[in-house]
Amino acid sequence: MVNERTDWKIALIQTQIAAGDPDRNRVMLEHKMRQAAEAVVKPDVIVLPEMWNSGYALEQINELADLDGLTSRTWISEFARKYQVHVVAGSIAEKREGLVYNTMLVFDRTGPR
Repeated sequence: MVNERTDWKIALIQTQIAAGDPDRNRVMLEHKMRQAAEAVVKPDVIVLPEMWNSGYALEQINELADLDGLTSRTWISEFARKYQVHVVAGSIAEKREGLVYNTMLVFDRTGPR
């Protein structure tokens, strides 16, 4: 028997992303994600915007892209585990094998997936 859940609470975070400043974006989003995760009505899922790590600084994207997504994956995974919340981490600029990809990251409440 499958326990089907029908009452998911979802926090959508849409905010002004600082183009070309991944560190600033991470700090700002962590603050907003913590606010959501610690709210009286805790969400089951937090959803981040597209290209939240670099913004659309496409002229700098090769330098800004997260190498193998490691920084973003580690940060989001730890957050998901700590706050026991699923995270759809929008998408990030990720550099793999010399190419840049617009990669969606999804984590369950245990962290890595």
